[in-house]
Amino acid sequence: MRFLYFIPNMQTVTAEVLKDTGLSQILEEPICQRSPTLGPEHAMGVLLSMNRSRDVIFDPNRQRWTPSIDKTYWIGLDNETPPAPHELAREEMLAGHKVILGDGNEWLVPVARQVSGGCALPRSLSIGADGQAVTGAVIGKLASFWKQVEALWDDTLILLDMREGEPALTLTDRLKLAVQALSLNYRVTLDEVVLLGLLDTDSLQKVLDAVIDWPTLIEVGKRMAEDKKKDNPAVTGDG
Repeated sequence: MRFLYFIPNMQTVTAEVLKDTGLSQILEEPICQRSPTLGPEHAMGVLLSMNRSRDVIFDPNRQRWTPSIDKTYWIGLDNETPPAPHELAREEMLAGHKVILGDGNEWLVPVARQVSGGCALPRSLSIGADGQAVTGAVIGKLASFWKQVEALWDDTLILLDMREGEPALTLTDRLKLAVQALSLNYRVTLDEVVLLGLLDTDSLQKVLDAVIDWPTLIEVGKRMAEDKKKDNPAVTGDG
């Protein structure tokens, strides 16, 4: 069951309203609206969902409702069947690593910085003076995300004593970065991530590791160690 959203004191919802409330990054056209309808705290308003069925109703007996962090709207989920990753997945998803999060499900976390050091995010293309294709900057809103990813990589090197300095990202920065990474492949914000209990200190690190392609680096290290053992077999028996 997907998330339900309730905007109080609203008769109908337009694209402008979705943008103003921040729901445009979660709800895509066409959406299901039920209005006017009763909602949390006995308020009247509009009930919204990506569900296209008669299940789009307010039922406090089987639903848990929580106000959004900015108190603009309410978010509801079914007590027995909370939203699963496939129900929140975007139509187009970026390649990455599967990570088991706090709900026990696998989520595809996009790789932003490849183990080779390259950028895995979509980038602009142009033609240079020599007529050859030129790769430009990270496109659109992903540019600010990429800057944070670069800071995350720098912090990683510092924490591993591979570079001098103090980490730049706070715990809040790291949490927001992880949520933004998940939002690239799923219709979630910090509200949905918190409601589903996806992140704790352990799973947060796993998401951030996936963003900088750390699992690939670990795998490469293992393969190199295995190849070294094959090339230099240990002497056994009488020698």
